[in-house]
Amino acid sequence: MDDKDELKNRYVRAISLSWQPNRNINELLSLQEMTALVELDKDFCEDIVEIADEFSQSNQLWVMCNFYRAIAAVMPGKVKKWEETTLNFDFLVSRVRAFEYYSFDIFNRLAESPFSSHRILAISMCDNKTLSVLTKDSNVNVRKEALLKMGPKMLDAMLEDSRCEIREAGVIMAPIGYPKLSEMIDDLSIRVIRHLVKKVDAKELVYILGNRNFKKSNNVRIVIETRLNGLGEGNG
Repeated sequence: MDDKDELKNRYVRAISLSWQPNRNINELLSLQEMTALVELDKDFCEDIVEIADEFSQSNQLWVMCNFYRAIAAVMPGKVKKWEETTLNFDFLVSRVRAFEYYSFDIFNRLAESPFSSHRILAISMCDNKTLSVLTKDSNVNVRKEALLKMGPKMLDAMLEDSRCEIREAGVIMAPIGYPKLSEMIDDLSIRVIRHLVKKVDAKELVYILGNRNFKKSNNVRIVIETRLNGLGEGNG
C-alpha cells in the first residue's frame, strides 16, 4: 500500500470517528496529513466521491461537505481553485448544499452539469444569461423551473410549450381572462383543460364542449356546466 492509499484510509477512519460528539476531521487528521493527502493526489477532490461511496447514500453529501470544510479551514486557496476549475459536479453540489462557496458563479457552472437535478439546483442563483439558456433545456423539469423563475414575461412561452406539464403550469399561473388562454381551447391535454375552464371567459366555454377531452373528465364537465349556468343567470 503506498502513502496515498494509507492517507486515504486514515481519512476514512477519521471521517468515521468524526460522527462522535465534539470531534471533527481537523482534530483527527493533522494539518500535515491533510496537506500531504491533497498534495499527493492533485485530483483528490475527485477521489473524495469514491471515499463517500463507502458510506450510506444519505450520508455521502455530509462526508463530502465535511472533508471540503476541513480542507478549506487550512487551505482555502486549494478549495477555491477546485471550485473554479473542477468538472466534478458532485463537489460543486456539496459546496452549494453547505452554503460554503466563494462565488455565485458556482451556480452557473452547475448549470452545465449533465444531471438535471444539478441544473435545477443552479436555477436558484444563476445569472440571467444562464437562466435564459435553461428556459430552453431539453429536460421538462429544468425548463419548467427556469421559465417559472423568469416570471410573467415568459408566460406566453409556457403556454406554447410542447409539454403539457409546462402548459399546465402556465395556465395555473395565468390571470383569469388572460388573452392567450382563448387560443388553447383545443388543447389535447386534460391536465391543461381542467385548469383552462376556470380561467377563460365563460362565453368561450361552449367551444370547449367540442374538445374531445371534455368527455374524459367529470370534473371538467361540472365546472363548465356550473359556469354556463351562471352565465345564463347573468353572472358571467
